Amino acid sequence: ISSKRKHPPLVLAFTVQEEIGLFGAQALDVRKLKVKRGLIFDNAFEAGVVVSKGAGYLAFDIEITGRGTHSGKDLKKGVNALTVFLNAKVSLGELDKGQTRINIGTLNTGKMRNAVPGTLTLQGEIRSFLSEKKVQARFESIKSSFEQAASKIGAKIVTKTFQLPSYSVGKEEELVKRYETVLNNRKATLELKETFVGSDANALRGAKGLDVFVISTGVKDEHTVNETVNMLELEQLKEDLVNLIFLVC
Repeated sequence: ISSKRKHPPLVLAFTVQEEIGLFGAQALDVRKLKVKRGLIFDNAFEAGVVVSKGAGYLAFDIEITGRGTHSGKDLKKGVNALTVFLNAKVSLGELDKGQTRINIGTLNTGKMRNAVPGTLTLQGEIRSFLSEKKVQARFESIKSSFEQAASKIGAKIVTKTFQLPSYSVGKEEELVKRYETVLNNRKATLELKETFVGSDANALRGAKGLDVFVISTGVKDEHTVNETVNMLELEQLKEDLVNLIFLVC
């Protein structure tokens, strides 16, 4: 149904490669588009919840290079890359009194049962509410552990990282207050929560300083075959968005 109600200028951005590094949001030229504020829809919590604080993110790739050989022959001719991984002292899970999470998500090594693996690559991440400097220090500790384990057996490591900062959203921000008004008009209340879930807000707000915040979509069991979204909740989010646009105008 068309409407002739006035609304402010709108820019709709459909960003790509969010899951592998927020590359679309990082590449978005907000100055060229003359965008100053906006909304991001993502799946942190129940539908309609605003993310008040998003953890920073540091992704790291580590490549370990040893020397492959046949496992039934002279083992002294090989340098097992897997041994470096097993001997590196890296703490996984929650650290810093729940403020930091470290995870290694992928390991790739070896091609056959009877061969000593000469290479190993892994992908990991650090999510944290701490400062970028402290998160970087966490990674340097991880890197040092791998370097020490590698040097003991004559292997080498190469690392690659990218990092985005944490961000905070205040309840008294103008756009948040307008969203609260929209919710109150339909007898709902504003709810804010902190999350370790990354989003385009890390790039657009945390790195670029754009006045944006995340509204949760209520997606359940994401990254599994049971991932679902409630269509009634999605419809309500659409209605709230339309009402917010007209309220801003």
